Amino acid sequence: MNTLPPSEVQQGDPSGRSTVSQQSRAHESMQRAPRVTGASPFIPLLLFFLVWLAWAVFQTVQLNEETKTLRQLKTNQEQALQQAQRARQTLDVLAAETQKLADAGNPNAQRVIDGLRKRGITVNRPNPAAQPAK
Repeated sequence: MNTLPPSEVQQGDPSGRSTVSQQSRAHESMQRAPRVTGASPFIPLLLFFLVWLAWAVFQTVQLNEETKTLRQLKTNQEQALQQAQRARQTLDVLAAETQKLADAGNPNAQRVIDGLRKRGITVNRPNPAAQPAK
């Protein structure tokens, strides 16, 4: 009875007995998967380094863009802040002058000051010592 596959039976054997030839042994050793021993870590490390470098460059570019945008926003806010401070100073002067008129007995100025108080806006009385002499 033949226990080996027909490819391993020796060619030309009239009895059909199962003897393994040198050719089939060579063929069998070629079919086996080659063993990987001592694989170099160069390629994986190179890929890791390149990916890390690309990530670092991307982050740097993004941070530079955000920094530029924040500087521009700060500049725009400084202009608005300066305008608001000028408007506040103008309103403070106007309110102080209105308070002076109300203190002098002007009925219209007194109504304006009363209306501001009802709305929760307090007008500081001007300090007579801080006013320049005329």
